[in-house]
Amino acid sequence: SAAVVPVAQVSVTSSYTQCQGTSINLMANVNGATSFTWNGPNSYTSRLPNPTLLNISPTSSGNYSVTAYFTSNQTTLVCNSTAVSNVSVVPMNPVLVTQPMNVCQGANVILTATTAANPTYNWFGPNNLNLQQQNLIFNNIQPFLSGNYVVNAVWSIGSVSCTTSNTTNINVVPVNSINVVPNITICNGEGTNLTANANGAVSYTWTGPNGFNVTQPNTQFQNLNPTWSGVYTITAAFTNGNLTCYNTNQTNFHLLLAIFVIIIV
Repeated sequence: SAAVVPVAQVSVTSSYTQCQGTSINLMANVNGATSFTWNGPNSYTSRLPNPTLLNISPTSSGNYSVTAYFTSNQTTLVCNSTAVSNVSVVPMNPVLVTQPMNVCQGANVILTATTAANPTYNWFGPNNLNLQQQNLIFNNIQPFLSGNYVVNAVWSIGSVSCTTSNTTNINVVPVNSINVVPNITICNGEGTNLTANANGAVSYTWTGPNGFNVTQPNTQFQNLNPTWSGVYTITAAFTNGNLTCYNTNQTNFHLLLAIFVIIIV
């Protein structure tokens, strides 16, 4: 007599490509099998016909082989058929951004995005900013560039792309010009005023010859002599509450020595 064990070819999904952190249902399709064994990367094993891979990571990538076993009550012979599913896990690593949150107008600023596994980077920001690069470089940054900046790190395998994001903010402190009288010429013994004005300034400091130091925008001189001639520098401070920035300007004093001429007739 002869006993024949019926064997059918087990079928599976040939490949899976999914983002890190998702789940994959491995499917073994076959009629008549009495048991199954799955084997895969990292010593993975399961005896379920349709096991689930939970919270997959790049280390989960690889071939998953299923063996379907067939038996008959007419014999002790066990037969089998096998198939392989390939799993590709697209990485999704956190993306970090390094930059100062508060900067002075006119500064040079670099926004740098970093993460693992070499993705492509997409930046989005104020004024319809849309750039595909890792670093954003602003030379002589201006207040209109203040706002939120979003960077996407994008990894791809085949047609499947996965993205992680991070958001940062740049606050540009306006540093406006200071209006002064650039040159003042007066005679010995006369008086004059130093005046300064800058939009948005929160404080002013004048410095000059003879240890001159005044913390106000406008000051008055009287009965000057040539020793007060020289350069007077005004420093104005600007702030957003977190960062203080400064700008300067200068006024030149020229004091003329009066010479009296006596004419004898």
